[in-house]
Amino acid sequence: MVEVKNKALEEVFERYKKIDGRKILENLRKFEFRHDERTFERACLSGAVEYFKSKDGEMTDEEFLALLIRLTIMYFVEVKHRSEMWYLILAGLLPETIQKAKMHEVVKRFEEQFIEYMEMIAKMRGDEGIRDAVLIFLFDENADFTLTFFETTKALTNYISKVLN
Repeated sequence: MVEVKNKALEEVFERYKKIDGRKILENLRKFEFRHDERTFERACLSGAVEYFKSKDGEMTDEEFLALLIRLTIMYFVEVKHRSEMWYLILAGLLPETIQKAKMHEVVKRFEEQFIEYMEMIAKMRGDEGIRDAVLIFLFDENADFTLTFFETTKALTNYISKVLN
């Protein structure tokens, strides 16, 4: 396990210490992209929605983290690319086909690169290395998005609970 910088990240590592890093990547591959969908969100998430419907909404920790990876990459491609200078510089280095691709295609390519990078980490540090890198990616490097996601989900759950009661 890696050295953890802060208390919140330490709690995340404790919560997810038994997950299988390889299964996170396997689940991420299961969430198909639907290139025929008309909106960015549906193109990126319809496959995941169908997958979870087939499981009656049940979700493992590995599936949850895989979905959170997809959402984080989507957020970056849709929102951060407008404000992050390094993204604009990097985009200029990409082949023209990617520069002009639809946003969901860019998410797909980023995700493929993410998986490839995680597999390289696994060769050096094993499946635990994947787990550690995923947790750092989600809860440290992208904590601004991830924490906002959790706060929003909690607020929605509370609201739905009040409506139903």
